[in-house]
Parts: sequence; C-alpha cells; structure tokens
Amino acid sequence: MFGLKANKHIFFGEEGLTLVEILISLVIMSISILGTYGILIAVQEQQSDKIDTIRMYDEARIALDRMYREISETSNRTVSAGTGCKGVSFASARNSNGVFQWETYGSLNFSRPVWKKAVIYYVYKKSPQEPNKLCLYRKTVNKTNWSGQNRHYNTCGAVGYNGEIVAEDVYDLTFYPTDVTAQNHYIQVNLEMKITPDEDEDEEAIQPGIKLSTVIPMMNRER
Repeated sequence: MFGLKANKHIFFGEEGLTLVEILISLVIMSISILGTYGILIAVQEQQSDKIDTIRMYDEARIALDRMYREISETSNRTVSAGTGCKGVSFASARNSNGVFQWETYGSLNFSRPVWKKAVIYYVYKKSPQEPNKLCLYRKTVNKTNWSGQNRHYNTCGAVGYNGEIVAEDVYDLTFYPTDVTAQNHYIQVNLEMKITPDEDEDEEAIQPGIKLSTVIPMMNRER
C-alpha cells in the first residue's frame, strides 16, 4: 500500500502547465520561427542580388570584349555610332567562316581588307511581352560596297528582334565620340546594366546596376 500511494503521488500529484503558460509559449515560439524565416528570406534575396550582379558583369564584359575585337579590325571611316538609336555599325572583313579577307593593290603590293558585311550592335526590347526589359543585340548584314555615299550602314534600320542577344538587362549604351570621322582613332563604349523592376516593384528597391567602359582603337583604312 505504501508503494502504491507513492506512485500515485509521483504521477498524479505534480502540477502541469496552465493554459495561459501554454499560449505564451506558443506565442514566443511563433515569434522565434517568424524571425528565423525573415532572416532566411533576407539572406536569400541578398544572394539573388549578388548572383544577378555577377551575371550582369559577366555579360557586359563578354559583350565589350566582342565589340573590342570586331571594332579594332575595322576602319574608322565605316563606323556609325549613336545616330538616332542606341547602337553602332561598322564594316567587317571576316567571311562566313570567320576568316579575315585581304587583297593586294598597287605596284608595291600593299594589302587592305575586303569588307564582307556590316556588323551592328544595338539595344532593343527583349520581346513584345517584355517591353521594359532591354537587351544588347548583335546582327550581321551582307554589305560589300563601302565607298562614297555607302561608307556607312544605317544602324537604326537593323533594329529588331531577329538579332543575337549578347546581354540582357541593359540600361544604357553610349559612345564617345558619337560622330566618328577619319580623324578619330579611338571610340569609347559605355555599357550600363541594371535589373528592370516588375510592374508591382518599386524601382528604388532595385539594386544599383553596373557600368563598364572600354576604349577601342580604330585604324584609318581607305577600305
């Protein structure tokens, strides 16, 4: 009997938590969970912003590298930059296989490039469904006559969706000088990237973009 009473005291004599104490514990636990969840969301957003920044930097760097290689091979006499639209066009002597074409002329057999096409870089909408998102496009057009009045190509006439997208989230593309002449032996290209906010997002909440520039030398070639 003594042992039975002792067991009853152990299992039934102790007091449990009251309803108020249980509710307070649940509230504290809920606040702790919400705080932890908020921290995780903030870390995830920061990580996403870093990923976007790295992607934009890589795309801008690759785009400027391509423009540098191609513009440095052309003649400043064929370059048309920033005339009425955000873009640049110039002559290229590379054929469809990527081989640079030369020809000799004169009694001393000087060499000069044989222009095969026009290369155009321009900024345009990504798609009709995403009119606020701008991309940098690259397009080539067959063009062999670059003399006289045909020395330039109409950059704005090439604008459209049918080019190759080189970089997305482009905010601005500018050039200096904008009116390239035979006396200009370089051109500065400035490419600015920025995430385009959705319609329901505050533009001020968008992370700052990036801006890269490069100075490209150009040769003064008669052809």
